[in-house]
Amino acid sequence: MVNRTNIWLVWMGFALLLIAAGCSLDRYLPIEDGYYAAAKSGTSDVRHPSPWIEGLIVDHRGKVVTLYLRKGDPVEVPFSVRERDAWPAGCPSNLYSQHMEVVDLRVNREEAEILGLEDPILARNCPESPPRLVLREDGEMGGSSTACPYPVSCLYFLPAETSR
Repeated sequence: MVNRTNIWLVWMGFALLLIAAGCSLDRYLPIEDGYYAAAKSGTSDVRHPSPWIEGLIVDHRGKVVTLYLRKGDPVEVPFSVRERDAWPAGCPSNLYSQHMEVVDLRVNREEAEILGLEDPILARNCPESPPRLVLREDGEMGGSSTACPYPVSCLYFLPAETSR
């Protein structure tokens, strides 16, 4: 028979070891600057919200996302980053709770029509590598452990070198 005191001591020792090692139970997945290409079909439903977006560039310093369209000039959309406390948690297959960065895209009516979204967000998705971004309508996320819960329509992006 296992003694409850021994189990408690083992758990306390494990917790102290984590604290002493400087480990955190929370990990934050930021949206990294760079060029991302729309993911190929099979990775996600790439028909929605906008089949004509080929890729995007994220620039945190300039606080702008540049959308590259199949036809027409690139569209620059300003964004604001949500506070870290508001980043949803996800990635249940990992030991750690990973929080996904979310940025709010500030679009005008014409840009909203191009995107097919009225209140778009760009979110960092799981897993940690390769970095994946999700363009979608704002709303509930994280509870399904992904930035794109069903039945929300999403467009996935991967770093350009891994998207093919």
